Amino acid sequence: MKTLVLATAGHVDHGKTTLVRALTGVETDRLAEEKRRGLTIELGRAYRELPDGRVLGIVDVPGHERFVGTMLSGVSGIDAALLVVAADDGPMPQTIEHLRILSLLGVRQSLVALTKTDLVDGHRVAEVTRQIQELLAASPLAEAPIFPISAATAAGVEPLETAIANLRTEDRSLDALFHLAIDRSFIAPGRGLVVTGTVSSGVIRVEDAVLLHRGAQPAHPARVRGIEVAGRGTDQASAGMRCALDLAGPDVDRGTVGRGDWVSDPAMTDVSDRLDVLLPPGTALSERRRDDMPVHFHIGAADRAGRLALLGDAAGDGQEGTWARVRLSEPVLAVTGDRFVLRDGSAQNTIGGGIVIDPFGPARGRAKPDRLAELGALAEADPRTALEGLAGFGPVGQGLFARRRGLPEAAVTTLLQTSPRLFAVPRAELIWLHQDWLSFLEECQAAVEAAHSAHPELAGMDRSAFLRALSVRPQPGLLDAALGYLTETGTLSHRHGVWAHPEHEPKLSDGDEAFWARIGPLLRSDGTPPPVVHELAKSLGQDPEVVGRHLVRIARAGRLVRIGRNRFVPPGDLDRLAAALPQMENGFTVADFRSTTGLGRNFTIEVLEYFDRAGITRREGDRRLIRPHTIAHSAT
Repeated sequence: MKTLVLATAGHVDHGKTTLVRALTGVETDRLAEEKRRGLTIELGRAYRELPDGRVLGIVDVPGHERFVGTMLSGVSGIDAALLVVAADDGPMPQTIEHLRILSLLGVRQSLVALTKTDLVDGHRVAEVTRQIQELLAASPLAEAPIFPISAATAAGVEPLETAIANLRTEDRSLDALFHLAIDRSFIAPGRGLVVTGTVSSGVIRVEDAVLLHRGAQPAHPARVRGIEVAGRGTDQASAGMRCALDLAGPDVDRGTVGRGDWVSDPAMTDVSDRLDVLLPPGTALSERRRDDMPVHFHIGAADRAGRLALLGDAAGDGQEGTWARVRLSEPVLAVTGDRFVLRDGSAQNTIGGGIVIDPFGPARGRAKPDRLAELGALAEADPRTALEGLAGFGPVGQGLFARRRGLPEAAVTTLLQTSPRLFAVPRAELIWLHQDWLSFLEECQAAVEAAHSAHPELAGMDRSAFLRALSVRPQPGLLDAALGYLTETGTLSHRHGVWAHPEHEPKLSDGDEAFWARIGPLLRSDGTPPPVVHELAKSLGQDPEVVGRHLVRIARAGRLVRIGRNRFVPPGDLDRLAAALPQMENGFTVADFRSTTGLGRNFTIEVLEYFDRAGITRREGDRRLIRPHTIAHSAT
């Protein structure tokens, strides 16, 4: 079933609902208060079949300024707009605001209905027609035809119907993951929870598993029991269609979701409250240079309070406008390319809008030149072009790129296979720009060879040694990705922060070898912490400074690991302790680790602080989290 989704727009009391009734025979004002006041408050919906077999779905929006937020939730993802202007009033404030909103949301198809022509003479119709043309001239809808109409007498309705039937259904990709912005939810007898909205991307089918997203709350799993499009039951709905989904699940009820929430493919697990966006030229922001300006952020059917900070002017192929960071009071589900509208902090005026470029903006460095250049690459509409451009700045996480674009990871793999410029790094699923970064891999290997030649007594090179040896300081993350790739492919071995050729065997001096023969038995693991330097010196009857120098050289050869100023630990002990780290979703405390290992408090703290420095754990307050995708602590 193919559909055409059309939304009304225009000032209050200009006849939108009456016109929808004339076009479809459906009364969209269903609430008692709407009927009593003669005022649309909620979104209305009406359907009819078009001559070419498509189903026309009309979303009737409120025109009162108090309900602009509701209007915004109804015009997301539409194919076209029907701007309604009354001949007796002419263009009014909400006419202008609604027109601006349509432009900001990228609506490019529009028709104008000049209503209530039966109440005025021909001169007034001509005057208002000219006013509308002047209003449209500065907008993307400048070519919209104007139809004089009297819904009361049906005069002019037939030409408008013909024009509506000639509107095209926008082409949308069906390859992206499914998600839908919910604009209404209710409990239907015999059906349970029903949510409605326009499918933003992808395809949804009966019996598909989905996730329900509501702000910062954990996503709820659910199942699609039924689908309706245009009031008819169907097996599936796809991008651009308005539909109703019957949902079932263990924790699914009316309190689970509502307007402003999302239902998505299970792979879309991440929501975000920190988005990097592109504001087009001419965005009217008062206090333009003020950082963290209060705004209302409208995306899909959601309205979120937030703060806007300008980052810098956009530059590049076809990119004009200003980069900005939006921080929200509650997270939203967004992907690259989603359009949004900004209203001021009081929610009284529309001040601009734009396009989401990165729904997962980094916490730091948001306005650095390299970051703005990355945004330029991310802004490319073609995913492969964006991927190749990003890889020019360093490693790109396949999973993160897929989540940014709302794509299945399999689709990103296909992009890799069709691009001669990209190749994948196995361990962390990183993507590189082949022609630029293969030479960097070769330089890393050459640095290790040079280090082994100059210092055969050392176990290898740590990160700081690489940074000193490389000709150019690499982009953030690039060195770690390169070393991870070289380790995964077996080109280098890695243990306790040191990389070397797999066949490299560090050579101790005769004196250090003899000292190791004496000291080794004292450091063998028996479940107790290894002695500190002065304790070892006392056992050997030697000067602590002499013992410390021996231990430093032995540690550089890889036979010990220095975890503190005066503590050296056998690598195998640290491997066992790393394997014992509590796998707790919310992290673990020092006490948790002690209870797992049975170690004393001081030694526990030394070990955990070493794990922090080594990148195995990350401290947050009094808890620690195990870092994902870290290179294994043991030898590889």
